[in-house]
Amino acid sequence: MAPLPATGERPCFNVKRLRLLGGRTMVRAKLYVAVLVALSCVLAAPGVAEADPTQKPNIATGDCPGGTGGILAVAWCNGEKFPDGSYWHNVAMTGGTFATPRFEMNCVINDAFPSGTPAPPGGCGGAV
Repeated sequence: MAPLPATGERPCFNVKRLRLLGGRTMVRAKLYVAVLVALSCVLAAPGVAEADPTQKPNIATGDCPGGTGGILAVAWCNGEKFPDGSYWHNVAMTGGTFATPRFEMNCVINDAFPSGTPAPPGGCGGAV
């Protein structure tokens, strides 16, 4: 180990202890730090929630298991039907070339243009 500088500076660790233990203290400290880092990575990992991907359509990705359509500045994307006949209906409407698109997600019971007829309470698997 290199000698200490003659300027009177003190090291930030105990040099005698490191020499007596043959550096084992430093190895142990590194091991503790590695374990703490690994533990914090595991505990800080975000949880993942998964929805049923077949029921809700996503017009932005083209995931439309119930079909898709469009006319002029309106496009729609349907999800699969629930047992009661209701389904999720995703609509994107733009007012022109430079307008910001407006997206709607509705639970509907038929294909009435453009947003469909709203489903009664309990539709779309109880979501309405």
